[in-house]
Amino acid sequence: MLLSALSVRFRRTLFCLLAPLTVAIVIEELGRLYLLLVSMEPAQYSEYAADIWRMFGVGTLLDIRVACIVLAPALLAGICNYKAQRILVVISIVLITWLTIVNVYYFQTFGKSIDVFIFGLIDDDTTAIIKTVISQYPVTNALVATVLIGYLSNTLFARWQARCAEFQIRNFSPVPSAVVVIAIIIAWVIGTRGSVGKFPLRLSRAQVSALPMLNEFTKNAGMSLQEAYKNYKKEEFTSVTNEDGDAIYSEFFGKSTKASLELLMDTTGTAPEPARRQPPHILLFVMESMGSFLMGLDNPSRNLL
Repeated sequence: MLLSALSVRFRRTLFCLLAPLTVAIVIEELGRLYLLLVSMEPAQYSEYAADIWRMFGVGTLLDIRVACIVLAPALLAGICNYKAQRILVVISIVLITWLTIVNVYYFQTFGKSIDVFIFGLIDDDTTAIIKTVISQYPVTNALVATVLIGYLSNTLFARWQARCAEFQIRNFSPVPSAVVVIAIIIAWVIGTRGSVGKFPLRLSRAQVSALPMLNEFTKNAGMSLQEAYKNYKKEEFTSVTNEDGDAIYSEFFGKSTKASLELLMDTTGTAPEPARRQPPHILLFVMESMGSFLMGLDNPSRNLL
């Protein structure tokens, strides 16, 4: 009897979670679609049509994986406590929404999905970074939207839970009940892996196109953040003192030298007279391709340089 009751509860919980699971996947897909529409030229849609379909295909599998992982606690909580399940569902939907919004703005700022540099928020001047984010991004609107999404998620899921409680779930004998419970667990595990193969679905599968932009769109915020955290934990920085710097400089120059960036600096000579008579003079320093997009701002119709 206990196994049969557990099977009924488990099936009811799974059925109840299909709605938030779908909502979570749709939210992630909308973030991907938004980036596609605002970042690509319309002429590229037909040129990369096959790649775009692959992007959505692989991206959806990644979305399913993240949604199943985030909602897994709600699946287990639903067996014991419906209220706890509702709280976990609301937290999950809000979390996925926030991560998707952050990923969209991260791409629009840096041209890539969330990566290891996001942890600069912790390692660098956190206060200054937060002030910059608040001044340059619609943080207030995002917070209001979060409260609204949380309220709607709680209200709608509470109603959906009530509807699910009214559904008649067939009660099986012990053996079929055990089979059903095991099947549900296996299905959810497959969802969290994103694959039925030996290895779970990884971000390496996001390489779907020769156009780097589409590869970035394929990734979702959850998988990108997980990969960024793994790379962040791999980084090991050994602290050094000023004395260590002096020793390195002294060894390099072959004499006792204090560590200073001024030793690596130089001043250019006087500009030629013809150049001085033809302002404006613009110097553009591009380091490791960072900011190379600025070169694209200069074109025949808008001569900036």
